[in-house]
Amino acid sequence: MYIELLERFKSSIAGLRDFVDLIEPMLNEYHKKESEKHDEAFLPLALARQIQIEKDLDRKDHLKERLKEIFDGEIEVTVEDLEDEKEIQAKEIQNKESKDDRKFSFRIKGDTSKIDAAFEFSIKSNEQKNLLYVNSLISLLSSAEWFYSQLLHFFYDKNPNAAGIKKKTLTLEELKSFGSVDDAEKYLIDSKIEGLLRSSFSDWIETLKLELGLSLGYIKDYMNELIEIYQRRNLFVHNGGIVNSIYLSKVNASEKTIGERLEVNELYLDNAIDKIHVLFSLIACELWKKDLPEDEERSDFLMDLNYGYLKQAKWEIAKLPNTFLSKDAKQPTIPRTYAQLNCFLCEKRTKGLEQIKAELDELDFSDKTIVIQLALSSLKEDEETFFNLLPRAINSDELPIEYLFDFPILEEMRKLEKFEDFINTNEKVKKYTENQSS
Repeated sequence: MYIELLERFKSSIAGLRDFVDLIEPMLNEYHKKESEKHDEAFLPLALARQIQIEKDLDRKDHLKERLKEIFDGEIEVTVEDLEDEKEIQAKEIQNKESKDDRKFSFRIKGDTSKIDAAFEFSIKSNEQKNLLYVNSLISLLSSAEWFYSQLLHFFYDKNPNAAGIKKKTLTLEELKSFGSVDDAEKYLIDSKIEGLLRSSFSDWIETLKLELGLSLGYIKDYMNELIEIYQRRNLFVHNGGIVNSIYLSKVNASEKTIGERLEVNELYLDNAIDKIHVLFSLIACELWKKDLPEDEERSDFLMDLNYGYLKQAKWEIAKLPNTFLSKDAKQPTIPRTYAQLNCFLCEKRTKGLEQIKAELDELDFSDKTIVIQLALSSLKEDEETFFNLLPRAINSDELPIEYLFDFPILEEMRKLEKFEDFINTNEKVKKYTENQSS
């Protein structure tokens, strides 16, 4: 059951990513074409700004003449330090210049229709992208809620007493509507889960700890972040994305103020998808571990889960399933050792080799497979050992050739001249590369 549920969740996450990847380029292309139509509208403002800051008098006069040619009106420019915000009367457009930390404000007399249209399009394009990301965030958390409810149903169906329904009472009318005691029990469990889904994310976590007996240690460092993701979703669903007192009471966000309008950008959405996908998958894996500790299919799933994130160089998120698997004592030694090495790889990529070198030097994998020894030598950047082991690993088929070119942990070795020499002289690798290029 666990693998089917996890694969369905993975599929929904992949579908969401595919949707964003499909729509986003279409929006970008549309915005690019439309913005080109409005580019000239901003030229008068750019010239007026340049006139304001130009020190060469001849150049300044030339710019003024150019402005008269393209704009029939007057543009007054004022420059203010960003720390000294003032109310600006009449119609204005503000542009913050990071180069000199000043704000340029414009008062315009004349036909501003083209400028208005250009700014309206800019606002509209930002809103369209924000809408894509907001709706995707809402869809993401809907998938997470479904996944959470399925886990609870599975657990409570097997352990109905854990649902705390033994002392629940039903009305006579409700009892008459059930065909059996099992139906009544199912109704109470469904009601319990429905109530939980309407509660806060913190309540979800407490239920998993208290009633399902999960430790959730991997959630601890991300609890505040997950709460914020859920609260931001709630703001968009119930309050148009405007910060209110409920959001501030739940989220540690001192930089936010009531009335501020939040957005969801590409980076925020991508991070939310990663965290929700991996952390909720680990919740299921912990329940799986508790229920079927020796089921080796779990290690296969975790290896597949972490590998996708390793390939994307998302080291922080990739470390989570690797850490979980490396500590899963009932799983086979080989995948657990791979997970341990991948944890070191994530540490190496984020902190540098020197920070983990002492720990790596303490590892003795001489009794492990050639592939594991090969991975360790690459991680340590021990060229001599690596290239002594590599022919044996390839010629014995213990390391499939495609993984030689794909494993993230072998990246440093693939950059070496010795590696080029090897792939040009080893007959099996030469044949593989020739087939790939043909």
